[in-house]
Amino acid sequence: MKEFFKTMKDFAVRRKVVPKALSILLAIGLWLYVGQKKIGAVKLRIPVEYRNLPKTLVIASNQNSFVAVELHGRKEDLNSVTIKNLRAYVNLESPNVGAKESYPIELVKQQLPDNVEVALTQKDMSLVVERKETKTVRVKPVITGSIRSGHIMGIVRVTPDTVVATGPESALRDLSAVPTRKISIENEKGRLVKIVAIDRSAIKKHLEFDKTSVNVVIPIIEASNLVRVERPIELRNKNPHYLYEYENIVSKVMFRPRKPGIEVSGKDFRVIVDVASVPLDRMFDEKQETRVTVELPVVVVPRPGLDIDVISVAPDSLSVTVIKKP
Repeated sequence: MKEFFKTMKDFAVRRKVVPKALSILLAIGLWLYVGQKKIGAVKLRIPVEYRNLPKTLVIASNQNSFVAVELHGRKEDLNSVTIKNLRAYVNLESPNVGAKESYPIELVKQQLPDNVEVALTQKDMSLVVERKETKTVRVKPVITGSIRSGHIMGIVRVTPDTVVATGPESALRDLSAVPTRKISIENEKGRLVKIVAIDRSAIKKHLEFDKTSVNVVIPIIEASNLVRVERPIELRNKNPHYLYEYENIVSKVMFRPRKPGIEVSGKDFRVIVDVASVPLDRMFDEKQETRVTVELPVVVVPRPGLDIDVISVAPDSLSVTVIKKP
């Protein structure tokens, strides 16, 4: 055994095994150390906050709600960084109202390793800030599908039939109605009752509503013993300080007599749109244009004492443009 160890020792001395082994170990150690200290880069996408915006103002359009940041540092430090360590914001304490403006983006670091460098890929953000307004608009149910044979759709009731929209004045200016999500009446009969959400995908951004859904009642009625008359649509309660433009449409009224033998003609009905419901004083001020378009309901008013049930009227709403006289 002694001879074996002596032989191995002589071999190691002749071949210089120990220095070579130490060199290999040192190289491995240095490689591991350098690997830990390697420099890297990471790009993160973080949301931008809007701070100090006065309550009377609102953002009408924005370039983007996110900004990219680039981080440089040791890989072991970068691996611990998340978007929670960074916050970006735009100070809107004194914005330029009504104009497209570039505002500087501020970056706040939160518990970020000292050796990590951070840089924004863009220094500012383009925004349009406008005055915040409110407007009451009609809810318009969107009905799809085919009615089963021998039936018709009666007067659709929406509760509430209006919602209050809040947002930039430019977005509200031409808003006269908001649609619901689609309601199918395919092969339905009787009284269809649905709770339906407002369809926000069909509406401009930056608008908020005091209601997110409405109750819609759609009567599907048998078409037997129905009578149809046609009448022009009248505008009631016009303000003499304004002009009113609308399409001259003849309405079609469907009704059913409650008793046999009742004789009814078009002269027994008035089909009206009441423009007194339009808040003219609030809609026309020095900040707004002199023309506003609104969607108003069409209402059937039978002659007093007429013993009938009004089933439907088409159209059920009318687009009216109100113009302020100079």
